[in-house]
Amino acid sequence: GVSKSGLGSSGALTVALVAALMRTKTKQPSRMELALSAHKLESRVNKTGIQDHLASSFGGSKLYTLSSDGIEVKDIDISQILPSILLFNTHISKNLLIKKSPSKDDFKNIQVAANIAQHNLHDVGLFCHLLTESWLVKSQYSSTPQIDEIFYYALSHGASAGKLLGSGGGGYMIFIVEKNQKEFIRKMK
Repeated sequence: GVSKSGLGSSGALTVALVAALMRTKTKQPSRMELALSAHKLESRVNKTGIQDHLASSFGGSKLYTLSSDGIEVKDIDISQILPSILLFNTHISKNLLIKKSPSKDDFKNIQVAANIAQHNLHDVGLFCHLLTESWLVKSQYSSTPQIDEIFYYALSHGASAGKLLGSGGGGYMIFIVEKNQKEFIRKMK
C-alpha cells in the first residue's frame, strides 16, 4: 500500500472521513474547514503537519502559505514542469529518520528557495536548482545512504533535480527529467 509513502494517503483518508461525518450533519463544510478538522483529528494519533490535509481538501496545484494570520491558498501553474516530473517508488520502507533537528537558518533557507521557486515555475532550470538545493538541506535530517544513492544515481543518469517525498527515510521520490524519459526510467529500474 501507500501507507508511510510520503504521498499524503493518511491525510487524504482523514479528510474523506471528516467530510463524510460533517455531511451527515447536513453541513456542507468549506475546504478549509475540512483541512483544519482533519488535521486536528489526525494530530491526536500521529504527529503530522497540515500540508497533506490541505492538498486533499483543495486538490490541484496550490501554494499554501501558513502564517499567524491563517492559511492563504493560491493556485499555481505547473504546466511548464509537469511533463518533466517522474515519480518513483524507492521500495524502501519509510521510517521517520531524524538525524538531527533542522536549524532556524535551514528553515529560513528552504522558505526563501520555496518563495523564489513559486515565482519562477516557468523557469525549469531555476526550479530544478532550487528543488535540488532544498533536498540537499532536507537530506541532512531525513535521508539514508540508500536514498542518497538513488538520488545521486538519478542525477548522474539524466535527472535535472529530485527529492524524497514526505518526512524521510523511504517511500517515493520525484525527479525532473526533461529529455529521454524512457531511457531514464529503464536505467532507474
